[in-house]
Amino acid sequence: MNDRLLAYKTEWEGEYRPAIFTGNVGPAVFSGVHLFYENLAFVNDENKCTTYVTGAKGAGATVQYAEPADARRDNWLEAPTPTMVTLELDRGFYMFRLLRNGAETGRMGPVDCDHPSQGVEVPE
Repeated sequence: MNDRLLAYKTEWEGEYRPAIFTGNVGPAVFSGVHLFYENLAFVNDENKCTTYVTGAKGAGATVQYAEPADARRDNWLEAPTPTMVTLELDRGFYMFRLLRNGAETGRMGPVDCDHPSQGVEVPE
């Protein structure tokens, strides 16, 4: 199993499988599984980088990401599910930040997403 598939396996077993098998499937889990399968479709696209984002304080933070120029203009994209999240990003440099209860708790970058897979732990 390559690192890209391992990121998805980790997310599935840690986030979605327990929720589904315990019957705890609310809107957040439903949208997370939808995003999971959308991203999984790109796992063999060599122009993409599988990026697994975690927070130093654990799950529950809102993940935002942007290319450095967009981050300077405060133009962030928001991951539709909280940490820990797997994203398929175009290869390039990205900034990441975490928000908890609307306040920024951590920032990281620029991170060079030039490899097939990249783990990013944002210090908080």
